[in-house]
Amino acid sequence: MLKNNFFGALALCAVFGFVFSCTPQQSELTVDNLKQEAQVVGKVTYDSGYLWEGGMIVSYSNWLPASDVEVIARIPYSNIGGSSAKGDYTVTTKTDANGKYSIKIPVGATGVNVSLSALPFYKDKHVLNGEGKDATVSGALYNNSTNPGVYVQSGEIKTANITVTSNAVFGD
Repeated sequence: MLKNNFFGALALCAVFGFVFSCTPQQSELTVDNLKQEAQVVGKVTYDSGYLWEGGMIVSYSNWLPASDVEVIARIPYSNIGGSSAKGDYTVTTKTDANGKYSIKIPVGATGVNVSLSALPFYKDKHVLNGEGKDATVSGALYNNSTNPGVYVQSGEIKTANITVTSNAVFGD
């Protein structure tokens, strides 16, 4: 009986040792080993619609800074260290009160292609009502973002401005 307990405990130790010595399989490409960085800076603006002064339209577009808007940078895994992994590595940041953003991009020995966009947001938009007068669409959805792409290498600072429009019309 003592002999059976000994071999049972030994078998149990062997199983625990095997289980805990195995490392988990990597499920996503990691960029932790990329010690070099580049930086992308820019400004996000949105078209708030018609600009009125004295009851008259003085401009059909009024571009304003988009504050507190999330900017997302997408880097294809295939650009990172020659990986064959599918998908994108993403980095996000928010714009400041002036619509400006700055985002650090991990890069390896070679540069990477970065695609930038602003996530959808809500702001007021000035439109024409049915009588040709100024009307405001409160909380119009701004979701038509230009998606500039830039190529960055280690130590570089590149500029990429993003513009966003809304399809909102009077009655929305």
